[in-house]
Amino acid sequence: KRQLKAYYLARGYLLKLIEEKQILPISISHLYFPYDDPILKRELLSQGQIVEYSIIDEQSKFNINEIVNNPDMMRCLAHLLSNISGRDFNEAQRLVGNLKDWIDAQDVQEDNIYKSKGYSYLPRNGEIADLSEILLVDGWTEEILYGDGTDTNKGIVDFITIYGDGKININSCSQEVLNALQKGLNQTYSNFRPQTVANLMDFMAGDDGRVGEGEDDNCLVQDRITSPPLNIAQVFNLNNDWSSVADDIDRYFRDTDWAALQDLKRDGFITTGSQALRFEVTAELNKVRQKIAAIVKIQDGQILYWYEK
Repeated sequence: KRQLKAYYLARGYLLKLIEEKQILPISISHLYFPYDDPILKRELLSQGQIVEYSIIDEQSKFNINEIVNNPDMMRCLAHLLSNISGRDFNEAQRLVGNLKDWIDAQDVQEDNIYKSKGYSYLPRNGEIADLSEILLVDGWTEEILYGDGTDTNKGIVDFITIYGDGKININSCSQEVLNALQKGLNQTYSNFRPQTVANLMDFMAGDDGRVGEGEDDNCLVQDRITSPPLNIAQVFNLNNDWSSVADDIDRYFRDTDWAALQDLKRDGFITTGSQALRFEVTAELNKVRQKIAAIVKIQDGQILYWYEK
């Protein structure tokens, strides 16, 4: 009986949370969902009733279904995998190549590889429907996907998704994702430098150096990198003079940094908005816990994924 009550408490809170967050401006998602410290709140509803929830931007991750036909983004994913797992870059490239073979059109040679290794199945030759499916791909293991609990192998699962259009939201993505983007795209975009990433992270954090804390945080708005950046105080007070924040461009970015971001936006690698958010709620009722997660399409509130544990 208590488990059932905990379930309905979690479910009701999750649906209420989704409805409330629908009104948030899409373009400023990093102010609410910074990767390093996603909104994680603990609310005491009444004696013995506790709810914890978090909200994470799915557009802050690499969409593995979208990037397999883009050599530049595949190289970015290989750099991410190498950095996260501590594997050699060539080995990471091989694993990403195996992932591509699983998703892309059927190939007899690929089928023969799975047969020769004794697998009881062949590649899907279609989009991955759930991230756990990656464990079926040749060479991929639970340690690679979920990590081993150490800082040297975090696992890649928190940095990849199957939702969104494949562009990375630079307002909400992690330092790890930005670093992988820079390493993978630098061959094509030489002005996209490590210092560009550092300047971008400093800009996002504002004066206090911490993303998601205080009213000095900055973001790139309206899905146009050429727009003046805004801080959180100005977002909620539309009477403020937005142009005053344009000075932050000169303060944090060199012309080459700004040009690099404009090039990446133009060519479809990055964006400043989001398409899907992950909501997670854990309800506790007299020490009985229930967790429910949902991924929601921002535009119309459609629930794309629902998970109960």
